[in-house]
Amino acid sequence: MATLRTFAPAFALVTWATTASAEMPNDETRMIDTFAEYARKYDNAGNAIIQSRVPQELDKALCDLFPNPHVTDWTGKIKYVDLNPDGTGGIVINLNGNITLTSHQERPVKPAIAQTLETFNIGSWAVFSGNFYVTKSGQTIAQWAREAGTLKGNGPCVDISRLTESGRMHEPSIIFEFTSLAHLR
Repeated sequence: MATLRTFAPAFALVTWATTASAEMPNDETRMIDTFAEYARKYDNAGNAIIQSRVPQELDKALCDLFPNPHVTDWTGKIKYVDLNPDGTGGIVINLNGNITLTSHQERPVKPAIAQTLETFNIGSWAVFSGNFYVTKSGQTIAQWAREAGTLKGNGPCVDISRLTESGRMHEPSIIFEFTSLAHLR
């Protein structure tokens, strides 16, 4: 039996049928719910100054939610696949209709995962594990920024790749390093 997840930004209402709730890990559900909560908070802010604080509050909430960047056995739909001649590739997985996880050009998916991608169609359900953005040195983006001196205190524990503040709140695309990928059965 499928459960329904609803994410309601001001400009659109997206209802997404997910796999049985037993198949969606609690941390994945909590992340989707956290984004929905902060998108509503952003939309209901009384003015632009209050609204501009919400993304930083979201960053802190995500850091609290994910003290470790690794997640296991998350589920989502394949949205985009790009296979490179060198055997690596890129992937975008949609979690709930608005939130996507995407590989990064600095860390493309490894050849073994790229080979698995060849068996997927756009829209196929996948189960996957991996890390929120990790630099080549193996650090999370927050660790790297702290060492570089560009991040003070609690900074982003996930790297949300959107050009606008509204896009960050309503259609976040999170940089992710995929370490395993399989068809959801």
